[in-house]
Amino acid sequence: MSQENVDAFLGTTEALNRRDVPGVLRFADPEIQFEPQVAVLQGRYEGHEGLSAFYADIFETYDVFQVHFSDVRDLDDQVLALGSARVVGKGSGI
Repeated sequence: MSQENVDAFLGTTEALNRRDVPGVLRFADPEIQFEPQVAVLQGRYEGHEGLSAFYADIFETYDVFQVHFSDVRDLDDQVLALGSARVVGKGSGI
């Protein structure tokens, strides 16, 4: 199961970097509950509809939103990914 988790994680990352939300959703449980760092302010996103709304907000805010993982490790029932994100704000270029 763990290699399947790594493959799903990498597939999700590739789809995200293409801004392919249906591709991201292909790997997400329909009952996903996603809590980004701003969940305290915005709340969590639930299900495919919620995850789609989250990515729509991200893509509306940023001209560039790319993630890269230099190390992805199989930890049996978990995946550890070490990497970075590159974002560029729309309009501001920051």
